[in-house]
Amino acid sequence: MVYINHNFGFRVFFTLAIISILFTNPFLRFPYDMFYHLLEINQFYITTDIPTDRMLWHFIWAKIFYLFGIDNTELFLRANIIHISQTYIAFFSVFFFAKVAIRNIFKQVGNNEQNYLALWSTIIWFSIYATFSMYYHQVWNMWYSVNYQITLPLFWYILALTIILLFEKKIFKTKLLILVQIIIFSFFIIIIHAMEFLYYLMYLSVLIILFINKRNIKYILGVTIGTTLFVAIFLGESLKYERYFSSTETIMQMLRDINFCGEKLLEGLNRAQYSINELIYLSLFALGIMLLDIILKKYNKDAINTKMTILLFISSLFVLIPLVKYIAGTFAVITSMYVVNRVYYSSSLFLVLPVVVYYFISRYSNKYMILKLNIIMVILILGIYFVSKKTNFFNNNYYKNIQSMKNSFYRDRVGFHLNNINIQEILKKAELYEKHNQTGKPIMFFARTDISLVLEYIHLKNVYKGYRKDIKADPNYDYKKAFSEASVNNNEFNNILFELPENLPGYLPYH
Repeated sequence: MVYINHNFGFRVFFTLAIISILFTNPFLRFPYDMFYHLLEINQFYITTDIPTDRMLWHFIWAKIFYLFGIDNTELFLRANIIHISQTYIAFFSVFFFAKVAIRNIFKQVGNNEQNYLALWSTIIWFSIYATFSMYYHQVWNMWYSVNYQITLPLFWYILALTIILLFEKKIFKTKLLILVQIIIFSFFIIIIHAMEFLYYLMYLSVLIILFINKRNIKYILGVTIGTTLFVAIFLGESLKYERYFSSTETIMQMLRDINFCGEKLLEGLNRAQYSINELIYLSLFALGIMLLDIILKKYNKDAINTKMTILLFISSLFVLIPLVKYIAGTFAVITSMYVVNRVYYSSSLFLVLPVVVYYFISRYSNKYMILKLNIIMVILILGIYFVSKKTNFFNNNYYKNIQSMKNSFYRDRVGFHLNNINIQEILKKAELYEKHNQTGKPIMFFARTDISLVLEYIHLKNVYKGYRKDIKADPNYDYKKAFSEASVNNNEFNNILFELPENLPGYLPYH
């Protein structure tokens, strides 16, 4: 009876989490990169040539929208569909990884316990990683739900599949299916955003070190394949790095570059002031206490997989990579100094708190384990939230993370600053200009940047393209100056300076 109640409780908890995602909104402050991606998708809407680079993500979404007849006039509907879909992909990928990892760390954990631990880990994943840009502090999902970096959740998915393939007993057909998925998603990640495959190789390397033995030649094969792919990605496409290995002088240059990049990252490029929060340090502290307890009290090896626990410990420390000068500098040389801050997201730290809590509960008491787990997790997360809110040790970062998640349920806080009424007012204004056009020339509108976007992509009007550089919006665009210059030099169109409709909200780029 207790089992049934726990199972029912999890189903309710899980269902509420799933339903809540439907009510979240994508982050669409203009002109952040989300708009670049939305407009790029439109470029592929009717094309048939399949791109071979990260544009493949845009192509796939364009074909999905083409299939269902969702054209660019539904720009914000597209954004919502991508946001909801990719948030679900992230949720299920992280949940799946957490469940697989937990059942391989604990040898005697029941299915209900696995489910609760995985769900808590997933909630923490959504809340623990964040950064700041321009004017907004947002959690990872708010920055990247409308973005090709869906590769991060997919990395967790193939890592879970890899653990199953290597350590769990499955029939041959199941293992073959798992291997095919790993290969397919690996190449997708490599093409779309290869940095997440570097994370996979980091984990694979640790697995090789911990588990390699004479009986398991498959691990050697795995790391060989991984290394080959690594060379193909980072050396095949960026041969500039080979200069470091051509002479002693260039090796010294590499060391100087590592030192320089490391210093720059520690000066602020690692974004530690926005990314590191109270929950990260609590998790690291809790993990240390757990390992100390295992070492001193020699915890029953039949209950916990020591090597998998070590894997959790090492991979959790990946969160410190951007904070250590020479390690951060090395990553900057391999990739780029401006993306090292993303290595925070490779850490498995989101598993730690549920794992540690369950470890100590199971270590000292087997009664009411799930109830205790849930109560303790609620107390810890709420406690960290209020500590973060009231203190300023870490720039109130975890409090800001939770606020970011809360704000996702309010369109006016995260969505496009012009609502549907404003967008219709812009259309009425444009149609009024067209009605009074007596020149016989086609109209070209010169409008504020955000209005230009609405006119061109939602209402399909002809606007002066100077409001964007290539496909990205130009935040410094001066439409009145552009109109004055065009009025002198351009007689092909009837140039219209688009006057702002009444009650239209003001606009500042990125606000």
